[in-house]
Amino acid sequence: MKRGKKLIILLLVLVLAIAAALIVQAIVTKNEEAATEAEDTSVTFLTIDPDAITALSWTYNDETANLAYASGVWTDADDAAFPVAQTYPDAMATALEAVTATRSFDAEDLSEYGLDAPAYTVTVTTDAETTLTIGSASEISGEYYTSIGDGKVYLVDSALLDPFTYGLSDILQMETVPDMSALTGIDITTGTGEANLLYLENSDYSYSDQYHWFLLQNGAYKALGSAADTFADSLTGLSWISCESYNATDEELAAYGLDAPNATLILSYTEAADADSDAEAAEATFVLEIGGFTDGGYYARIQGSRMVYLIDASLAQSILGVSYDTLQPTDVCLLDWDTVTSFDVTLDDATYTFAKNTRDITDADGNVTQETYYTMNGAEVDADRVTAIYDSIYGMSSNGTTDQAPGAVEIAFAFHRSTAAFTDIDLVFYRSNSTSCIVGFDGETGLTVARSDVVDLIETVNAILLDQTSTTEAEAE
Repeated sequence: MKRGKKLIILLLVLVLAIAAALIVQAIVTKNEEAATEAEDTSVTFLTIDPDAITALSWTYNDETANLAYASGVWTDADDAAFPVAQTYPDAMATALEAVTATRSFDAEDLSEYGLDAPAYTVTVTTDAETTLTIGSASEISGEYYTSIGDGKVYLVDSALLDPFTYGLSDILQMETVPDMSALTGIDITTGTGEANLLYLENSDYSYSDQYHWFLLQNGAYKALGSAADTFADSLTGLSWISCESYNATDEELAAYGLDAPNATLILSYTEAADADSDAEAAEATFVLEIGGFTDGGYYARIQGSRMVYLIDASLAQSILGVSYDTLQPTDVCLLDWDTVTSFDVTLDDATYTFAKNTRDITDADGNVTQETYYTMNGAEVDADRVTAIYDSIYGMSSNGTTDQAPGAVEIAFAFHRSTAAFTDIDLVFYRSNSTSCIVGFDGETGLTVARSDVVDLIETVNAILLDQTSTTEAEAE
């Protein structure tokens, strides 16, 4: 056969196919338009009492789920251990309580409406069994063709599909992580030891009331910095990424690394008080075990549970690596300067004593107010310059840590306070290298600060010394 004849035959086949499609669409359109022209086209074609349902199954994405309903509880008919999130089948049952079509018409060939191979199939059992099939969408209205096997085709709003767009894994009920916003303690046990953190306000364990988290170490509480607040916040925000197993066997737990966890985390918290109850808020604990690492995160479970989850990898690693070094304060000195009555400064082998004093000031109207002033070795000095010393120290932050032995002393402070505890605080800056100095605070070293910050502090003190020298020389003249 010549090429020209072949092309003609192919064109004829194409024309016939297009004509057939147009005829089918014309039939569908005619049926819909005919239904539309009727006086009242809407009809409630399916009514099911949710309380009468004993079973419900649906097919979504080629997966069929089968649920049973008894005593107000939905269960997986194929696996009683599967935890069903009750809100999903409840929504499905509610959607079937009264299903209304905007139009209906008789149809002999259901394939024209996608009902021979439906996208959704829902079977509900009461004292009888009803199957609802949902086919393709109408090109005219966007509604979906639906059938219940009575020979009619119904057009329903797409909202009917929404409750059924879930597979079985989507309706799994994960365990609830409690509200732990009022966290009071964090206890972590790993293969390398234990870390015990305690939240305290206005405690006697620190010289500053700005520290709230403390690490119990060798029988003593060590104040922790803002990193501890960030760490605690990350724990109270704990959530599951996914559920890897809802009923893990002992062998599966071992495969997840949960037979001998890498870490056990005990979170102590105060439960939120019920606004409608006079009962006081109760103390509670939440215990989490962390297993092995996988690409999506770390395996974890609530202690004693058979449900295994994935949690965020960075969160798990922060738990596994917690230590004083990761949580220690980066502030050099957060003294409440209102409690400082005097302080000694040692610079270039000489020591200078600064004292805070008050005096009465009487204005022209006879009103008396108190004024704070400072002296150095008994002589009054510029109060603003002394305040600049405070501000410089208070604003310092560490730029790292070191285990290097301290070098020579650059400048040293001894603060004396009107407090019951921590009445004397020592702050020393040691030489380290050209860019950093080592901080010694209350006898402990480890933090470093920028050398430029220490140089600025020394210059602030030297400015006071220079002022005092100039004043002394002027008085002598």
